[in-house]
Amino acid sequence: MIQTPITMHFTIEELCASQTAKAKGISNTPNMQQMINLVYLTAYVLEPLRVAMGEPIKIGSGFRCQQLNKAVGGVTN
Repeated sequence: MIQTPITMHFTIEELCASQTAKAKGISNTPNMQQMINLVYLTAYVLEPLRVAMGEPIKIGSGFRCQQLNKAVGGVTN
């Protein structure tokens, strides 16, 4: 699978990966504004944290579309 890098240490696929989405056939694909938000989050929070820690950070849930969020019982806001 081709990975789409956002920063040196993070990819969009990593932020959107979900076993629940895969199992339920949910497309957990961010729209343009959500993608912009993920880029900012990664560039200004996650990447600097990763560099400061000097070790990998495991992302459990970087993005959930509404359908996936509902499927996992996430809060609406």
